[in-house]
Amino acid sequence: MTQTDGSTPERLARIEARLSAIEARLPVPETPGTAAVEARTAVAEPAPPSPPSAKGWSVSVTGVMASGAGVAFVLAAVYFLKLVYDFGWLTPERQVGLALLGGIGLIAGGLSLARQDRDYAAYLPAFGVVILYLTVYAADLYYAMIGPGMVVAGVGATTLAAVWLQRHFNSDIYALFAVIGTYLLPILLPSRSSSAIELIVYFAAWGLLFSWLSLQAAERTIYVLALWFSLMGFDIAWRMSAAADAWVPAASYQFFQFLLFATTAAVFSTRHGTPLRRLDAFTHGAALFVFYGLEYALLKEHAPSLAPFIALGSVVILALLLVWARATMGAAGRGGFGAIVVSAYASVVTTHVLLLELLPERYFAWGVLLLPGLAIGLKPLARAQPAVLTPLRLVGGLMFTVGLMQLAASDGGQADVAFPVGGLFVYAAFLYVGATRAHRDLGRHPRPPMLLYAGHIALMVAIVKAFTSALAVSTAWAVLAIALLVIALRAGDRVVGRSSLLIFFASSLKVLLYDLDGSPTLVRVVILIVLGCSLYLGGWLYQRMAERGETGPD
Repeated sequence: MTQTDGSTPERLARIEARLSAIEARLPVPETPGTAAVEARTAVAEPAPPSPPSAKGWSVSVTGVMASGAGVAFVLAAVYFLKLVYDFGWLTPERQVGLALLGGIGLIAGGLSLARQDRDYAAYLPAFGVVILYLTVYAADLYYAMIGPGMVVAGVGATTLAAVWLQRHFNSDIYALFAVIGTYLLPILLPSRSSSAIELIVYFAAWGLLFSWLSLQAAERTIYVLALWFSLMGFDIAWRMSAAADAWVPAASYQFFQFLLFATTAAVFSTRHGTPLRRLDAFTHGAALFVFYGLEYALLKEHAPSLAPFIALGSVVILALLLVWARATMGAAGRGGFGAIVVSAYASVVTTHVLLLELLPERYFAWGVLLLPGLAIGLKPLARAQPAVLTPLRLVGGLMFTVGLMQLAASDGGQADVAFPVGGLFVYAAFLYVGATRAHRDLGRHPRPPMLLYAGHIALMVAIVKAFTSALAVSTAWAVLAIALLVIALRAGDRVVGRSSLLIFFASSLKVLLYDLDGSPTLVRVVILIVLGCSLYLGGWLYQRMAERGETGPD
């Protein structure tokens, strides 16, 4: 009889225990109908979609209503002051005091309501800030009851309160009111800033404060608003003040503002790890060009020899800040639009300064040729972000077109473009090189192949200017058209072959409308023979190209 370890029930119990332990370790599927299957099914099945929330619409409606209430409060304060002023019910001091209490009351009411609904309660303090600004300005403009120091102190205190409320409620409306209320002071009260130094100190102090607050609050809106209002506000206030002839301090301070806000933008990106977005690029780039227009116009009027170098210096500073920011941020800084902003500014400024200001007009068309070469040379550096070269290509294309038109319109005079005929041949060569590079990069010709056709036109105009004989021009055009067809046949390129039709068409029009009129009979005969031979040979070559093109590459 075989020896066993215990009875059969005990062995079965041990086997079941082992199986339970194995099932606990392995994902064994449950049999249908068990509680585990029901639980798993409940988890896997998506919850039924909840009904759309009406919060967005309700917030919009209540926001409009709260804004309307705030406007009503502000208008009520203004009309109340006017009413008591007209009827003489209260002294000016009491009128100002009541308005001040009204603004403070709105702020206090909003802060108390913030415990229940912070977003909705933020409207009351915002309009309370507006009333405080109006009160300070009215106390000086209409009542002349406070001096310059009190005006500055009142505006400053209100601005600081608005900045604190902006951080408390996390609402950009306070930053907007703070910037507007602060920078309106020198414009509304120009007599309060009789010297350029006083204006510079006022604007510089607030510019530094807003920049610092923007960095602390991680809000670009604060320094961007300050940038725009400071640039425009200082220029207006300076021209309205008694120091309008002090251009040196004004130009120096505008350049200081450029340094301040450009540095703030770079530090903001590196500190908070947020490169410029598309909208940021627009606001920053537009502000840069506003600065450049104001600064260059001022320097051009008073120190024309210094203006180009200050402009180029601003480009160098921006480039250094970009390099520093990208090196600090690493890979996180390569996807933003900061490099495109710097590229756009550098392209416009360097082109304006070097080609339009420093380079003599006779050599403008030749200087333009540096731009396509520069774009080609910088292409390897922009592989990670090809869009960086887009501003340079746009500016270069515009200047190239202007230079080509200048060469085409030149008559070779002493004060005209230098070497116009040679320049047209060089421009045609650049256009052909550009068409070839575009074909190689895309794997096909662009649609439409504008560079190719522009090269034909430039070369045809160059031939017209190079030869005085109508027969020589017609012969050269015919040779060019035949050469294009030969090249198209050898390369299997139907686009190049079709482009030769432009030259054949132009040659025919030239002969019929110009060469046959006023030319000797023998010259007419020879020109017509040249045209006929070129058209016949061109038609034969084009037919061969079309036959090969049925199976050949496009």
